[in-house]
Amino acid sequence: MGSRFLKLVVVLSALFGMQSCVSTRSNVLGPNEMANADVIGTVQTKFSSYHLLHLPKAEAVADMARGKLKVVADEKFPGGNIDVVNIRVDGGFHWGTVGIMLGWPFTIPLGNVQTINATGDVISLSGGGKPRTPARRPNRPQGLDSAIENVINSLMNDIPAGVKIAVVNIASRDRQESSLVIDELEFHLVSAKSFTIVDRSTLDAIRREQNFQMSGDVSDASAVAIGEMSGANVVIAGSINDAGGSKRLSIKALDVKTGQILAMAREQY
Repeated sequence: MGSRFLKLVVVLSALFGMQSCVSTRSNVLGPNEMANADVIGTVQTKFSSYHLLHLPKAEAVADMARGKLKVVADEKFPGGNIDVVNIRVDGGFHWGTVGIMLGWPFTIPLGNVQTINATGDVISLSGGGKPRTPARRPNRPQGLDSAIENVINSLMNDIPAGVKIAVVNIASRDRQESSLVIDELEFHLVSAKSFTIVDRSTLDAIRREQNFQMSGDVSDASAVAIGEMSGANVVIAGSINDAGGSKRLSIKALDVKTGQILAMAREQY
């Protein structure tokens, strides 16, 4: 009897001790909405979340993250009519912290506390709560959306699922167009739900600290170095160049560990 009880305790402890970390996205804007959104910055926060029976409720955690990110955004951009979008929520793994003691040292854990890291883009809103189209932003070049979709679909076929990706740089004479392409690449990668994406603020901090010049073409060595410092497994870099009467978008994915090119894609628009 004692042996059976011990086995039961061990099995129950293992089953209840197992848990999945929260990983979700919320309030994600589509490509057309992002094209018209006035993104003024990014925010991030960290907090703890308790999960009874080790069942993380992603929707509830996402709502909590949005509320906390909004507080941070209001402090960072005071007096503005703003919202937080493209929220990324990732929980850290912990074993159960609350349980039923069955006599030392056996405990059946009933829940766990996860450390939640949340980031989001801050957009400025016009009246009526819709994204304001900034006057300084040029119209999207015709065919750019399909060019981005084609190159990213081609790359994703050759990038292993589950890796951490940093979109390092898209060199272009038009900085706004370059930023737009990076936004779209990150959006498609996040939407695939097969990868982890390095937050833009993390990459910007590394560039400032290491004094990387990102205004033009970036060497493979520099791209890999940034990826390594950000903890990425794969870096994506590319360029936009004139091609007669059109433009050419060229993208490549590099393995951070080996420096080798995993995939390349090119589209004209």
